[in-house]
Amino acid sequence: AVVLLTLSECLPMSGAARAKLHVGLCSNISGLRGVVQTAFQASHLSNNLDLVAEDVSSEDGTLNLNSEGLEIVLADPGKVAPVLDSLTKLRWLQSSWAGVNALS
Repeated sequence: AVVLLTLSECLPMSGAARAKLHVGLCSNISGLRGVVQTAFQASHLSNNLDLVAEDVSSEDGTLNLNSEGLEIVLADPGKVAPVLDSLTKLRWLQSSWAGVNALS
């Protein structure tokens, strides 16, 4: 339910261009982007939104500091922790694994 409430704000008005859902990915999980894209296409959200899933990892593997405008991030907690405070527009952070010790 939380996802639908957050994403409903992105839905275009009737006849308008399709809205884009931007999701930043920062993870060591091989093939994560493809899995996210496949799951999104199988969901009802794909009827109204276009998914833009992009790797936002920096060269050292942490979240790129130029990504502060991101609203949705799917990341390994240890990769996002160093820059979490700079993500001022972040609305949803999804951990790629269980546990949040790296964020505390």
